[in-house]
Amino acid sequence: MTMKGFDAPIKGIILQFRTIIDLSSNKFEGAIPDVVGKLVGLTMLNISNNRLSGHIPVKLGNLVQLEQLDLSSNVALCGPPLSRKCQGRDSEDDDSDYAFMNGFTWQAVLMGYASGMIIGLGGGCLSFYTGRPKWFATMIDEEGYRIIKKYRQGRRLSSNLRLH
Repeated sequence: MTMKGFDAPIKGIILQFRTIIDLSSNKFEGAIPDVVGKLVGLTMLNISNNRLSGHIPVKLGNLVQLEQLDLSSNVALCGPPLSRKCQGRDSEDDDSDYAFMNGFTWQAVLMGYASGMIIGLGGGCLSFYTGRPKWFATMIDEEGYRIIKKYRQGRRLSSNLRLH
């Protein structure tokens, strides 16, 4: 297989068919057409080294089997997943798509951490309360006993030193 000018041998048995489209270095101009998002069986798409411009279509999110997407050297492309934001976006629909494709906000991440912490602490307390799994409760109990024992020994030593 040849990709980006390099020949790469395919080793092993290929159990699945792969749909690969390489349109690189063809001097294509303009926007990426939305119809590309309907190629749901696509696993690799290379449209690098062209003169593509505008925002990347949200419909590319429909390509659930896509493993590799190369958009490099298209300096006028903008929008997610690129770091360059598009200027002069008109429609409200485009803005909502842009916000959706822009990733999680800090509020969503915070909600995920908080709910995970509550579930984890609740499960841990329930585990200690019921004593199951037995090996885990015993391990934590023994380690806690060792820590308390060391702490008490340290207090005794320090109180003995003050007395002398």
